[in-house]
Amino acid sequence: MIIQRATEQQMEEIKRLSGKVMEESSVGRVGPDMQKATNLLNVNLQMGGYYLVAVKEPDTLMGWLMISRTIDYLTGQKIGFFYEYYVRPEHRKQGVGRKLLQSGILDLKKNGYKKVQGNVFAGNTAKLFYERIGFKDVSTLVELDLSDDEGT
Repeated sequence: MIIQRATEQQMEEIKRLSGKVMEESSVGRVGPDMQKATNLLNVNLQMGGYYLVAVKEPDTLMGWLMISRTIDYLTGQKIGFFYEYYVRPEHRKQGVGRKLLQSGILDLKKNGYKKVQGNVFAGNTAKLFYERIGFKDVSTLVELDLSDDEGT
């Protein structure tokens, strides 16, 4: 397995799957909306974001990690941010996800970042991978659906 920056061909494959990935990563809260997924991708790429990909020869895309940057709204500090972290089902439980996260962290360290954050939907098993690497909860987003009478 090789971890590298995504090529144009790999970016096209990621774009084709982005709606499905958004649905899976949100644990079904967001449907497979290609337009939303494309908008997120484009905004982050314009801000200097990029994808690291895990590939297996000859050219099998096993998974990817979108890395971008943001400002920590609590401290004002420039931080790295993992926006999209995905391993294709047939390549899970083979260390692909761990290698992607470790490579992303190393890449950010080399570029002078002191912190990296990511967002994980409740119920997404990717949270376990983040925790195993050493990520800690910073905050919890809570939500109340106001379209019905619950909560009033």
